[in-house]
Amino acid sequence: MDPTEAAALLESRIEPIHAHRYSRTNWTVVISLVMMAVLLLLGQNGSGEQPHKAAQSLSLLSSLGSILGKIDVETPKYSIEDSWTKENVELRKYPEGVAVETLMDSADDSGFRLLAQYIGVFGEPANRNTQAIAMTAPVVTKEEGRTIAMTAPVITEEKGARKAMQFILPSEYKSIKDAPEPTNKDVHLVAIPERLVAVERYAGTTSPLDTENRARRVADIAEANGYEVAKTKEGGIKYTLGRYNPPWTIPWFRRNEVMVELKGQ
Repeated sequence: MDPTEAAALLESRIEPIHAHRYSRTNWTVVISLVMMAVLLLLGQNGSGEQPHKAAQSLSLLSSLGSILGKIDVETPKYSIEDSWTKENVELRKYPEGVAVETLMDSADDSGFRLLAQYIGVFGEPANRNTQAIAMTAPVVTKEEGRTIAMTAPVITEEKGARKAMQFILPSEYKSIKDAPEPTNKDVHLVAIPERLVAVERYAGTTSPLDTENRARRVADIAEANGYEVAKTKEGGIKYTLGRYNPPWTIPWFRRNEVMVELKGQ
């Protein structure tokens, strides 16, 4: 997601986690239109058009790519420590990193705008160095107000009825001291420690209930394989939801991940 796409996303309002369901008929129409546009562009590129028009066509093709789920920004590196293919869950280890974070009400994604301002989506970046920072994926949310029992979760760390949203900064930022300080008091930098997580990757839309159910399932699978699930101070599962695509990506091609934090072995 480049800055233009990020700005467009905000103008159209970021899609809430409790996204509505899409009918097969509606998406059949969307896919048909996308394919028609691709064929038209291919026809133009083969007809000797001027270089600047070719560049415009390539830009449009890139935008069409995001509709079909293409991710062309940096994503966090990780190693796969184990994989439970039958259950569609894998064990990953992530290195240390840095994120910029803000808290917001659990009912919306209003924090996205504040974080986008920090990296410079709307012009001058809202940080002490006025330093533009590349967008990365996924956008991470952490629910901050719900305790989920181990017997039965974007995301859970208990801090009242709020949730945190994070942009993970590019890998060039190794520690907080490397990143420019936010100028907005509601935005702050956080150090992300090395972590071991059990992850389910899936497509489509998501909702708080769906995320909880997936996190419970992932936690159960990890425990059945001998791993200890990390808990919040209230005793709930520690988990996050990562969303890699803008809201206009066709749901079938979206990449979502529920990550359940595990204690180091």
